[in-house]
Amino acid sequence: MISRNFITLVFVLLTVLAQAQTNKETNIKMQDLDQPFFLSLKENRTIENTDSLSIQFTDCVKEWGYDTPPEDPDRKYFEEVQYTLEMKHIGFTNTVSFTSSNIQENLYFLFHEFKIYILSEDYNDQNPKLELKVEELK
Repeated sequence: MISRNFITLVFVLLTVLAQAQTNKETNIKMQDLDQPFFLSLKENRTIENTDSLSIQFTDCVKEWGYDTPPEDPDRKYFEEVQYTLEMKHIGFTNTVSFTSSNIQENLYFLFHEFKIYILSEDYNDQNPKLELKVEELK
């Protein structure tokens, strides 16, 4: 028979895990707009004083394997991470996906009057992060 303390412990752990998976939201002040910042998975950033530009890191999938069949003596192992961001501004939404190899190519996205740079990645299974920078186009 399962003890009551064990059930309580499992419930508490599941509650903490569920809270950790909920979206976090933070704001960036307009004067800090051109400064790099990190965005964690399920985190949402809103730029103040810009009609609410919002950027959310919505998904992250790691893929790995070999690039050719086992009989190929020159086959190579690969790892690639695919990221998804959702951007919202003045009622418009745009979802973009890109891979870790794209980040090395000075990756940026244009969305309304903003240029969103993806500067770097910090992938781990527990808390993947992206380093971004937002510029307002004038």
